Amino acid sequence: MTEENLEQQAILAVGWLRKAGRLAAPDASPDKSDLPPDAALSPREYALAQAVLARDAVEQLARKATEMRDRAEEQIKTALRRRENLAARTTGVKTAAAINAQARLISEQIEMRRREIARCDRLLRVLRGQEELPLPTLPLFNYAGALERLEHADAAPDTPPDSGATPPSPLHVRLCRAFMNRTDQSDRIALAIALLLCATVAAAGLYYVYNWGSIELEITPMDHGRIRVVCVNGTGDSILLNVPYDGGTLPLEQVVHYGILLEALDANGRATRPAAPETLWEYKDNPAHLYGPIVVGPFYAAELFLDFSSHPPDASATALRLTLFRAPLRKCKTYTVPLAD
Repeated sequence: MTEENLEQQAILAVGWLRKAGRLAAPDASPDKSDLPPDAALSPREYALAQAVLARDAVEQLARKATEMRDRAEEQIKTALRRRENLAARTTGVKTAAAINAQARLISEQIEMRRREIARCDRLLRVLRGQEELPLPTLPLFNYAGALERLEHADAAPDTPPDSGATPPSPLHVRLCRAFMNRTDQSDRIALAIALLLCATVAAAGLYYVYNWGSIELEITPMDHGRIRVVCVNGTGDSILLNVPYDGGTLPLEQVVHYGILLEALDANGRATRPAAPETLWEYKDNPAHLYGPIVVGPFYAAELFLDFSSHPPDASATALRLTLFRAPLRKCKTYTVPLAD
């Protein structure tokens, strides 16, 4: 029985025992989904019977884990005796390098058995309820079948008898397995954290490169015919933002001009120019009207409010389209905002 399969069986058996014990309590009310379709027992009687079966499965797995632990301890004792007698049994034929290599191999075998003992101890703690692990949640009548499938999967041979010898694993797979066997659990956790940090840094770098030099608009409809527009300048230079923009040619100056063109869309997608709204912005926490371009510094965001309450769009309009242009007349991005009914 492999240790991975035994651990899966232990987790499943503990989850089975806990759920059966919980549903067998006098004040419990088992759900119909926990009972098999042809159940002849009452829900509580069925839960009690399942609790007995689950207890037997847990005890059987505990015996198997104890046997594996005892076998590993005996193998360690044998390996220690072999290592102690290694120098005494040499007849002068083996070189010192060969003796050291054999001693190193024995030490690796001892370390593997010690890790196996540690895993068995952890497994026994799980079975005895001394260590918590995430447990599966299944209908009560499904636990026995799932546990039986795991047992059959462990007992089945990896390859059919007539399929010949198992092909050797690729070299990189064998090297990876050897490395993982030589490291303990804390080292594997540290390696996983390091890989996760590397992936996070790489993702952040790609995001930074992708968004470098972009101008973004964040548009939020508000009450009373107002729209909140936040212009985020992700470039390293200041820009001049014209709101609203009439669609003409923007001036070419040392500071790049951007303009936001407003259009009203009807249900058929036809676009019309609404009356220019009042553009409001806040300077030092005081609202003010905007009558010209506003300077948006590098890596800075400017918040504006477009007020359509005085001149609302046509009644047939269902949405507003905001198009961002860059001087002199290059369309950058388009945003569509639905209008409230």
